[in-house]
Amino acid sequence: MADNTQQNTGSQQPAQIQTDEDKTREMTNKVGSFLKGSAQRTGTGVRLVWHDPLMFVKLLDRMIDWARRVIPQELFNVIARFLARVGYVSLLAAAPVGLIFGITAGVKEERFSLALAGIGFMLLMLIIQYTANKLLTAGETLTLGSPTVMESDAFLRCVALISKISAVVALVSMTVIAIRMDDWSTFWSGVGVCLVLIALSFIAIHPALASTSIIERSSSSAGEEAIGIVSFFVKAFMRLVPIIFGVTALAALVLLIIATFQQFRDRASLVDGVNTSTMLVKTALLPLVTYVGFALFCLLVELLRAILSIKGISKKYGQ
Repeated sequence: MADNTQQNTGSQQPAQIQTDEDKTREMTNKVGSFLKGSAQRTGTGVRLVWHDPLMFVKLLDRMIDWARRVIPQELFNVIARFLARVGYVSLLAAAPVGLIFGITAGVKEERFSLALAGIGFMLLMLIIQYTANKLLTAGETLTLGSPTVMESDAFLRCVALISKISAVVALVSMTVIAIRMDDWSTFWSGVGVCLVLIALSFIAIHPALASTSIIERSSSSAGEEAIGIVSFFVKAFMRLVPIIFGVTALAALVLLIIATFQQFRDRASLVDGVNTSTMLVKTALLPLVTYVGFALFCLLVELLRAILSIKGISKKYGQ
């Protein structure tokens, strides 16, 4: 008797489950038909969105692919080398300008130490120009000689799009601020930020500039992908260093020339000249600092890869 009861209960359970599935499927079809009919009744535009909700995504993908085909990768190298040369010329020109500023300030302030500081600044510019040239070249070689792999270019496409939009927003907003405050240094700062963001977008479109390859792998870990993402940004910054170096050195040279001319008209402040000279020194030392930092980062990446490799071996063969 008990066996018959269990058999009846067992036979009713699959039937009940089947009935619930049919009801769920029927309800889902009704909701889908209702939404589709509502969308079709609201107009052509909504029908188009309903049939292809990713049409804007596809449009942006086509634009990125078009930019990748039309804009050659070598264009970035040409611009970076040109701006690096601009930086070298700016440092060389800043040497005599800084000397003149120091002598003029020393005469005005009746302080012989300022003239000696001008001489020291001139010699310093010549020395750190040498280090800037050597380490910019070495930094590019080290970056291109440290390849990394990413599983998909979806992240890089997002970086390219966001960088372009941010470049436009930065230029427009800082231009508006410059007009309201009547401070055109803010405008030129916006131009510099815009150029750097556009260059970052260029690198994201052509990841080979940062020695990054897109290879789809059947088995990849989140740790490897994280290393690839962080490495891309670090190496992209290394490729941006010549651009930042050239633009900043040129801007600092112009400010130093203006401060020197104003010295003759008794309008310049000694603090302005010192701040501009300090800016030039920091700009010239940028290749040295970034080279050392990138070398240490490469060491850290190798340690992380070794740890991930050991963990992979442990999972495969056991402890």
